[in-house]
Amino acid sequence: MDMMQSPEQDEIERTVAAFLTEKFPVRGHGHSFKRTEPEIADELWQECCNLGWLSLGLSEEAGGVGYGLAEEAILFRELGRGLAPGPFLSGVLAAHVAATAGDHELVAKIISGEVRVALATPLNTDEASASFSGDISLVHTERADYAVMITPNKSAIYAMENVAVEPVDSVDISLAVGRAKFDNVHALHLVDSGASSLYERALILAAAISVGMAIEVMRISVEYSKTREQFGKPIGSFQALKTYAAYMASRCELAESQLFFAALAVEARFESARSEALAARFNANEAARINGEHAIQIHGGYGYTTEYTPYRFVTRNHVIERIITLRSAVIDAI
Repeated sequence: MDMMQSPEQDEIERTVAAFLTEKFPVRGHGHSFKRTEPEIADELWQECCNLGWLSLGLSEEAGGVGYGLAEEAILFRELGRGLAPGPFLSGVLAAHVAATAGDHELVAKIISGEVRVALATPLNTDEASASFSGDISLVHTERADYAVMITPNKSAIYAMENVAVEPVDSVDISLAVGRAKFDNVHALHLVDSGASSLYERALILAAAISVGMAIEVMRISVEYSKTREQFGKPIGSFQALKTYAAYMASRCELAESQLFFAALAVEARFESARSEALAARFNANEAARINGEHAIQIHGGYGYTTEYTPYRFVTRNHVIERIITLRSAVIDAI
């Protein structure tokens, strides 16, 4: 099993990173932090769809680019580094659900950007169903035509046309977040998460976002520690901050290695694939959370201000940690 990136994967990384640097707030505009309507501009969303970001891991038969889960993880790692808004994760997952169900017409609408999909996380149960009732949390609610729900045993797509969504003031104000109550909402498609590895895919792509955040907030902190001076010296020369930086780097290394091992394990259909994906999600969450906390400490009082961006990674991580239910899958894995 080769864990090194191929030249093609390197090119995906460079292309996505360059686009984010030019077009997206944290990479391209530094201190832009407030969400203006819409969450992501229509033109920008369409441009991303035209680049094939939603279809990267879909088979060519389903209308996709034909790459695998590792390439999708590279894409989402870079989206995490750029704190990109927009329904990328929900769109990719919904396209995979629709492809698994054989609905190529819906796949085409999703990956072209014609329809948008919110990401639904059930609050009172761990499973999607053919006729779902219960409270759900939603991310990327803006202009959402459908909602995708990925749970350990079943994954589903629900139409949102008759669902009332209550907006929620998110800690990450760049995202459109809401809650809704489903009352026997019938699934447009309901598929087996285990047979199609949809749950593992969701865990890994969410983990990739967190890994990207952990890496970028570490980079920002190291750069700041090189230029910020106290007592006539860069603060990066102080032993305590060197230790912070070393631990941040080790967390990134662990989380990133587990991420790509899990991606390859899922594609190779290892018996341990689900456990590896759960481990990837856990390590990525921890890396993003603790690296964000350390970044705030390294920046001192500045860490909480809009002049710098570390707090943006902390607030985004609060949202990412709470998507894709984990509870029953962890129990089953044990």
